[in-house]
Amino acid sequence: VTVCDAIFQKEQRVEDLVAVRITSLKDCAKCWQQNKLPVFVDQTASAIQQLKPLIVIDAILAKKNLGTHRGMAPITIALGPGFSAPQDVDVVIETMRGHRLGRLYFEGTALPNTGIPGEIGGKSAERVVHAPASGQVTHLKNIGDLVLKGEALFLIDQVPVYSPLTGTLRGLISEKVTCYQGLKCADVD
Repeated sequence: VTVCDAIFQKEQRVEDLVAVRITSLKDCAKCWQQNKLPVFVDQTASAIQQLKPLIVIDAILAKKNLGTHRGMAPITIALGPGFSAPQDVDVVIETMRGHRLGRLYFEGTALPNTGIPGEIGGKSAERVVHAPASGQVTHLKNIGDLVLKGEALFLIDQVPVYSPLTGTLRGLISEKVTCYQGLKCADVD
């Protein structure tokens, strides 16, 4: 569950935080007055110049810098590989699973993307589920469910997608997403 689900559901609660999708920057003030977090889709990041925020956090998780720079705000933070502090941003946050997860780098970079999923219970790449087809996702299971190897997790259009192993469903693509063949859609630990 993340606040970005508000993009699809108009409103999303994560514990005590309520995020609301807005379609105009004019709605930001109303959200803030209601103690809600506005979520605005802005693929070019042009709203940053209008809002003039104190902090910009790049949490795109693209594993590369798509244009975030220190000139965007007085404080800039980026998650994961592809950023260098203080050249690109003020702080880089480590996203690699393990003992460095969450570490703040005021100088330097996060660990590079290995392209290999973290190992859990002796399993690595085999615990990741990729889409066998393109289409609309329909969940059959929920994050946190215990699943059996070979059990259907979700459908892509009418194509069932099966668990690669017995374990806990830890990640699952949103039902509101139209996915493409080969996309990472779920992981089982």
